[in-house]
Amino acid sequence: MSVRPQTPLPLSFDALVGSSVAAPAPPLPPPSPLSPLSSPLPKIPSLPLLLPLPTCRDIIPEADMSPRKRARFAAPSQRVTDHVTSHRHDSKEFHVRHQDAQDDEAVLRASASSLKRHRRYHRTTAIAAEQEATYAQQAWTQSWIISVGCQAEMQSSAAIEAE
Repeated sequence: MSVRPQTPLPLSFDALVGSSVAAPAPPLPPPSPLSPLSSPLPKIPSLPLLLPLPTCRDIIPEADMSPRKRARFAAPSQRVTDHVTSHRHDSKEFHVRHQDAQDDEAVLRASASSLKRHRRYHRTTAIAAEQEATYAQQAWTQSWIISVGCQAEMQSSAAIEAE
């Protein structure tokens, strides 16, 4: 292992470093007028948390209140009670309607599933009904032709007897 000799610094650099070390430090700038330590405003201590002030209802017993004031103090609680009752009624109604809709949907799903399962039988029944209707129409046509033929034969036999 070998050690490399250190290269000497130029003389002007050493002189510069020496002069800066020997020079006195510059004075510190004056404090800013906006710094928190030099604020011209007095420091206001924070107030402790206070309890809420008592209301008239807390100060005056209910027995000493006039009926009108008593009703005024009771009115908000009655409104809240009415609102809660209304909300409860509405949510029960919504729940019942939602349950009914789910039940209706389940019934429709079951009937659609049943129709899909029995589709083959319904198709066979429909084809049989169409064939029966065709056979009935053919039978009616033949019956009508025979009826017209019989009527014509009766008229001709009546004409022969009348002569």
